[in-house]
Amino acid sequence: MKFYIEPFRRYFYLVWALALLILGTVNLIQVAPNVGAAYGGFVWIATPSSPYLVGQVPWRARPPNPTELRYADAILSVDGRPPAAARAIFTTKSPGELVTYELTRRGQSLTIAEPLRVFGWDTFLLVHGLLYLAAVACPLAGYILLPSTARLPADIGLPHAGDRGRC
Repeated sequence: MKFYIEPFRRYFYLVWALALLILGTVNLIQVAPNVGAAYGGFVWIATPSSPYLVGQVPWRARPPNPTELRYADAILSVDGRPPAAARAIFTTKSPGELVTYELTRRGQSLTIAEPLRVFGWDTFLLVHGLLYLAAVACPLAGYILLPSTARLPADIGLPHAGDRGRC
């Protein structure tokens, strides 16, 4: 007996993959207007337990030294203001100006100053474009790789509900 994905499971997968594709498209539409604006140089992560964490740092190809922001640093303040005010702070400064972050790293309190960066197309494509590419690939892969009963040869003897357990 050959294995095949039941049509319900195939459609369920494709519906979820298409939903992710739609969410990815909305994400691109929302983030694209920020290209060219000043930003902190990293992706922000908001969590319920700690308000903001340092996420991916796309421009940094080497391991950071202790005086640089690292992944999962918990941000307590930005230029002496709450982290939620970061966008307003970034709009008042120019790329290259230093921004001071007070944070905790492994239980230690640190103050780190890093320059603002420009959110360019390269960063946009690196962070959001790759996610969108994956969102496009999922429905395509599901459509191509998950066999449809309409595309299978008629002589392979597909199992029916009453055939479970029999070979």
